[in-house]
Amino acid sequence: MSSRSITIALALVLMFAICTPARPNTLSSINNSALRQYTEQELERGAPSMGTTSRILYREALQLLERGEWETARERLLLAAELSGDYADPLFTLARVELMHAHPDFLIYLVDGINRLARNYRSQSLIALNTMFLLVVSALGALLVILVTLLMKYWPLIDHKLREGYRKKAAFPPASWIGLLIIIGFLFMRLGIALYSVILVIALWPLATRKEKGVVATLVILVAAISFASGYINILVPAIDPGSITGRLALISERGADERTIKRIREINDPAFYAEKEFVLGTSMYRLNYLEEARRHFLTAVSKRKDFAPAYLNLGNVYFKQGDYDKAIAGYQSVIALDSTNALAHFNIGQTYIKKMLFAESSSMLKRANTLGIEKYRESHPAVTIRGLTIYEAELSTRELWSIAYREGRAHPARIFSEVLQPYLLFPFHRLWILLAVTMVMAAVVGKRIPKSWRAFRCDNCSMAACPECASSETGLHLCKSCASTIDGLTSVKVMEALLRHRRQKMSTKTGTRSAWRFIIFPGAPCIGHGKTTTGMVVALLNVGALMLLICNGFYFKDPQVIVLSTPLWKYIVPPVFMLLSWVLSARARVQSESRNYRILPAEMHIDRQGSKQAGGGNEAEKKSEQLEALLNSL
Repeated sequence: MSSRSITIALALVLMFAICTPARPNTLSSINNSALRQYTEQELERGAPSMGTTSRILYREALQLLERGEWETARERLLLAAELSGDYADPLFTLARVELMHAHPDFLIYLVDGINRLARNYRSQSLIALNTMFLLVVSALGALLVILVTLLMKYWPLIDHKLREGYRKKAAFPPASWIGLLIIIGFLFMRLGIALYSVILVIALWPLATRKEKGVVATLVILVAAISFASGYINILVPAIDPGSITGRLALISERGADERTIKRIREINDPAFYAEKEFVLGTSMYRLNYLEEARRHFLTAVSKRKDFAPAYLNLGNVYFKQGDYDKAIAGYQSVIALDSTNALAHFNIGQTYIKKMLFAESSSMLKRANTLGIEKYRESHPAVTIRGLTIYEAELSTRELWSIAYREGRAHPARIFSEVLQPYLLFPFHRLWILLAVTMVMAAVVGKRIPKSWRAFRCDNCSMAACPECASSETGLHLCKSCASTIDGLTSVKVMEALLRHRRQKMSTKTGTRSAWRFIIFPGAPCIGHGKTTTGMVVALLNVGALMLLICNGFYFKDPQVIVLSTPLWKYIVPPVFMLLSWVLSARARVQSESRNYRILPAEMHIDRQGSKQAGGGNEAEKKSEQLEALLNSL
């Protein structure tokens, strides 16, 4: 056999062994003739993925699932997943269907769906933007809930001091009204959540415990940090703006080339994105087979950006189609010089070597392409397999789109969170960190500068409000007027403790009954009121976040290019479960019951009273105390 025959035989073997195997015509599985025709047109226009077709098939699959046609729906879901490389919903639904049928494949579909979300720019941006928004709303809501809870907890102290101070200056309106009138006045002023939070932090800081201050400071720092970084959050905005430069340039990765898309790209006038614009126009012309025009656009792109690897690769593709294989290889080699791990460049060089009858070099390059992950490209670009392409084209990668979004977002004057939260905060969110920083400084200064004579405190026995002007300290404890009058004139320590304990338990029962409803309105409030401050913060965050998810039906910011076909099951289940959990945790919060033999009076009083009793000293008050003590002992 001649060497020429051996060469031809080797070429045939390599073509069958290395080249992409042809699959059955996937489009024939599409029953809708109009949809199949549209999909074929998209393939002719060079679409790398059939996202629209996939979404329509997904809708049909959901309708089949509602009718109970599991097997047919499963086939439709598999087809929808196969036709799109970045649409994850069919895979998540497949995972749910397989899990309900106790099939182990559900885990494979679930992982594949998560991978699709993780590698797609638009999905990454939407998830990041909604996560940040959910976090800031949850933090703001939890901060407001905790401050209102602390206000209810310490309101008796504040109200007591307001009454004491007002009573000395005026007789009308009654002193009992003054606190309520102040609250109503602040509410009618409609200052916004930002200023209300500031007022509450400054007013409550001197009264709060160390743990409560820590929780408030934690939430304030979290909100302030997001506010400070709100300018960087702008890089996430292009994903939800259909008119953004990033969104228009990303169309090259989502659909085929047509006149409408090309017109939208040509309308980009920002010189900062000139190279990317030329690249996308060149790729569109390449897909429409306008090779000379595509070559000019690619040459312009690489002249503006010397490190533009996708432009070099697609320029090589133009030369490949024109039959200039040496220039094609030169274009691919430029890509490898910039990125030695580029699987597309190695694969295209391997295909070009086959055209040049360099089979050994081709085999080496194709193996290298397989090692670098050419199969991942095929999975995310199903059209290359359906169309049986010889060489593969590059698009704007997720990393490139993030870079474009960063440049576009930094130049955008408006802040997305400020626009959304302005009606509720009545203060620019991107400036909120300054206000919060000043608030914390003022709260610390006010907490240190308030004289002790101005501060109200709780009675050491019944925890009712008291102040230095009305409290009694004769027993070594700070007792309110009611507790002091309860033991006035008594000398028996046991009787005094019994009467104080009785009053304490009575007031504790009354207070517990009055505050039992709070967890229904403010989940987390009972935890904070009973000293479990960290748990209260977590419960409040959990409840506000779940409520936000329920109100927004999942994401607050939606993808404008995707029609919502149905609401995923998790959006109905997760928020109510989290809200129920927060209510259960709040309902379980209880004050620890005191010991039956708990003593309120100091130990030295017991010694002194016992000594005076043994000395035989006594009077009428002591006799009454002894009689009460004997009665208590008999009970």
